[in-house]
Amino acid sequence: MPEWRNRHTRRIQNPLTARSWGFESPLWHHLDHDMISTSALAVGSLLGALAGSLASASPLAAALQTVSAEGWWSQDLHRLVGLEFRALRTFAFFTVGGAAVGALFPHHFARGGRFVRLAGCFTLLLVLAAESTRTAVVAGTHCEDSPNIVWIVLDALRADHLGCYGYPKDTSPFLDELAASSVRFEHALSQESYTLASVASYFTSTYPPLTDVLYDLPGIDVLQRRFLTVAEGLADVGYGTAAFVFNPHLQARFRFDQGFEIYDDEILPAVPLHSSEPHVHDLFDTATRIHRKVSRFLDERAETGDERPLALYLHYRDIHGPYVPPPPYHDMFAPEDWNEAQRRVALRSTCRTKDQDAPPFIEDLEYRLAQYDGEIRYTDDALAELFELLASHGLDLDNTLVVVTADHGEEFRDPHPDDPGSWTHGRTLYMEQVRVPLIISLPRGERGLVVDQPVELMDVGPTLLEAAVCSASAPPAAFQGRSLVPLLKGGELRPRPVFSGGNHGRGLVLAEDLSYYSFDEGTKFKESDHAHRPGPDYPYRRNAQLFDLDTDPGQTRDLGPTRPEDVERLRSILLQWLVTAEGAGSASEAMELDPETIEQLKALGYLGGDH
Repeated sequence: MPEWRNRHTRRIQNPLTARSWGFESPLWHHLDHDMISTSALAVGSLLGALAGSLASASPLAAALQTVSAEGWWSQDLHRLVGLEFRALRTFAFFTVGGAAVGALFPHHFARGGRFVRLAGCFTLLLVLAAESTRTAVVAGTHCEDSPNIVWIVLDALRADHLGCYGYPKDTSPFLDELAASSVRFEHALSQESYTLASVASYFTSTYPPLTDVLYDLPGIDVLQRRFLTVAEGLADVGYGTAAFVFNPHLQARFRFDQGFEIYDDEILPAVPLHSSEPHVHDLFDTATRIHRKVSRFLDERAETGDERPLALYLHYRDIHGPYVPPPPYHDMFAPEDWNEAQRRVALRSTCRTKDQDAPPFIEDLEYRLAQYDGEIRYTDDALAELFELLASHGLDLDNTLVVVTADHGEEFRDPHPDDPGSWTHGRTLYMEQVRVPLIISLPRGERGLVVDQPVELMDVGPTLLEAAVCSASAPPAAFQGRSLVPLLKGGELRPRPVFSGGNHGRGLVLAEDLSYYSFDEGTKFKESDHAHRPGPDYPYRRNAQLFDLDTDPGQTRDLGPTRPEDVERLRSILLQWLVTAEGAGSASEAMELDPETIEQLKALGYLGGDH
């Protein structure tokens, strides 16, 4: 052997040599420890990379699918290295960890071996520390008792038309029973009085001026991919996610599908207003369609053996106009003096009258309320059937978190100071439009509790995520809402003002029992042509009204002139929030509406000023 080799190497002193296996190999016999260390490092890296590839295959595939659909060079590329970064971290952990283990292979005679071992130990400890921190977060986001989630939104349901909120008519026996065994929030505020902005807000747990999803003309605003949605958060902690929606504003192509593995956004066929079809309700019925789709989805889920906890979002639109409840609901709440002609119209026609001929009494408040209440009772009975369906498909309702709420309310010519009232929604931020029911049933939570503290609809998302991880945790930094789990368990949550609006030159703050409603002098009501998008430099010329909701829930007496201190205090809170919220927004993204969607929206009374 050359002299240089004798000086710098040593033969392997190991009884487990090639001879032990019955063959002679000079190459093997003369391997030195430096070579073995290098080989072990390479083998460890290779094995670690293979293990990392297997461990990160699922999230990496999801990331690649996302960026492939959105375009590799689009602004949404951050999804691959942002929300899906866990795939790359897992891969890196196994690779570096395998290399570090390889570096620790015994080679105490090798030159520099002590340094290699120390470096390997240090690297392994660093990687293990980093991964244990990440694992602790992941472990904290998934537990054995993570509940299933059923999140139900009843489009256009105002809170004060439910029995559990004091309505005298029997519109909601099932929901009343659910509220009696759950936690009911007396003052839950939607962040807007129309679907598009409201859903974008509670899906992302951010205020409307930040999401900047405000308009549907001339092109509909879409939800930007940069936002973390509640569904994405639940998917990231191991939930199977599915949504069934029937509002044309919420189609997947407008990006409301973020985080949902299944997103069914069927658009119902457009029909003329005041159709003469005797069963026109069938054309607008979403409850039957939702239940059929959910049943099929649960069957397929059972066939695949999917044992992940389930997060189900169901958006019912039956209560939303046009009000066409089927028999016997079409005249269930009709006044006793209704004649046969009125009952026939109720059976065959919708209550919308924009630019259309209709029987004169169809504009009567009694008629509209009877039809609206009929839709509520129809939907309430449908919800009872839904829970029977879920139980029959094996969903453990004892370990299911149930949320029932609405995206906004509805107005029926409710009078207010300087405002005689009108129909539908989206026009103002009075309570009949932004106060929504909120009923939450948390497994192992309180039962029959009524929370009087004002909360926001965008608090639902952080609540679901905390319940999903089975431990108290701060909501994601991107969320502006906060978890209501302490209240659901009978604890306390620091009171704070709640807000609605923030765009169209208007805003609402609710603090304690005082409602302060501020609006632009020129845009008290939401403009139907959406001619401008108020920004941080918009020249607000404020009008405002102050109401005490405890003594005047209908908001008929403006207390502003007699309580200037309260006006100034709430004005300061609201304006500070408006400036902050509007200044945080970014350039909106919009998508052109196709003719089919336009016709569907028109058939539902959209694109004419209400939403």
